[in-house]
Amino acid sequence: PATDNCTSNPTNTHRPGSGTTITGSQVVTLTATDGANNTATCSFTVTVADQTPPTISCPANTTVAAGAACSATLASYTAAATVVFAGQVMLGAV
Repeated sequence: PATDNCTSNPTNTHRPGSGTTITGSQVVTLTATDGANNTATCSFTVTVADQTPPTISCPANTTVAAGAACSATLASYTAAATVVFAGQVMLGAV
């Protein structure tokens, strides 16, 4: 909080303002203004960092029929899986 010798509660603002959506990094500037319109400012950087690992949901176990050589070709299961990261759901993103 800001302090002042004559104004007990200087007005504090910041830019960009509350509710601004940011990606990457953003410099935020705080400004304190006293009753005589004197100002003081300081700046700091806010960095957005995804620190949540993705989660994955796999399809259920599957049985496939053996072919003539007692083997089977594995199908693509990427479309059946769901990956969630940074609050977004990506279907088939395995």
